[in-house]
Order: sequence, then structure tokens, then C-alpha cells
Amino acid sequence: ESQIQVRAGKQIDFKNSCFENGLPELYGKRIGIIGLGAIGKELVKRLTPFGCRFCYNDAVPIADSLGAEYVSKEEIFKSCDIISLHAPVLPSTINMINDESLAMFKPGAILINTARGELIDQEALCRALESGSLGGFGADTLSPEPVRLDNPLLKLSPEAEKKVALTPHVAGITAESFMRMYSNIWRNIASVEDGKRPINIVNGL
Repeated sequence: ESQIQVRAGKQIDFKNSCFENGLPELYGKRIGIIGLGAIGKELVKRLTPFGCRFCYNDAVPIADSLGAEYVSKEEIFKSCDIISLHAPVLPSTINMINDESLAMFKPGAILINTARGELIDQEALCRALESGSLGGFGADTLSPEPVRLDNPLLKLSPEAEKKVALTPHVAGITAESFMRMYSNIWRNIASVEDGKRPINIVNGL
């Protein structure tokens, strides 16, 4: 919204509104992570310098949780300022964010989804955004993909739309990541040729 206001020549008006209402910061915020795998752990590492507090939920408690507290999903919904989804699509996770769970959220909480769009009931999400109970939503993935023009997130009111940031499922597509992938591919080929065990095995070889 700040960029919109500056481009509209309303920098001072927007700045004055910030003085009046204040701006939130990350320091002291409680971050709830659903799915503390490799990406969830990297999120903890990157936000730790900002003074955030962390809790997480996963199928089972994780030994190396980087200091994040293991809690129920309900506790995350009720107590966290920012909730970040990093879970796979399973029967138990499809539409885990729905009217019932969103009703538990702290007023003004922010939801981030860089996992899979199927984790969220998007109609319920839009209702929470329109009502103002949800403070913001950011996602790199929606459901279905490619995103259709009738997706409810593309039909929000102007006020609700200001609270949404969407990217087209490109978070992992960087020139550097491709270089690392190609390097690992060639390293694995060389390892197999030398009779050595390749890295990043998925199928339990």
C-alpha cells in the first residue's frame, strides 16, 4: 500500500497515518510454523535475528527444532501473530485453513503460504480478509494452478486486496538455484560412476 500511496502523490498523508496508527515490526512477534522441515527451519534461521519467538506443529516433535516450541495447530492459530505454512498436501492437511481455523486466529494475524494452495479453503480465506479479521495474506501458490480468473482471491474488494500479496509460484526459481541443481546433478552422476553414494536421495536407495 505504501508504494501505491507514494505513486499517487500521497506520501505525506500516508506517513502521517503511520504516525497516528503505528507500524508493526517483527521484533517480539510470535511466529507459528506448520511443517518444520528443511524450509521451515530456514525460516527460523532467517527470522531469529529480528527477535521473533517461534512455535511449530508437525506430525511429531522434532529433535533439532532450533529452539521453536512444539504446540498444537490450535495453539498456533490462537496465539501467533504470523502463521507460515510449510506442510505437504495430505488428506489431513487439505483445507486445514478454513472457516473454523480462521475463527481461532488472533485479530489482525498474517497468514503466509509457500507450500501448496490446497492447504487453504480460499473462499473462507476471502471471507476473513473481507471481514477484516485477517490482517494479511501472502502466497506463492494457489489452487488450482494455473490460477483461473474466477479465483476468489482475484475478486476481492479494493480494501481487502490491499492486504494480499501474490507471486506466481516462483520462490525457488532463481539463476543461482538452477546452478546449484545442475551442479548437484553432475556431482551425483560422477559419484555413481565412481561407485559412491549420491546425495539428496529421495527413494531410499
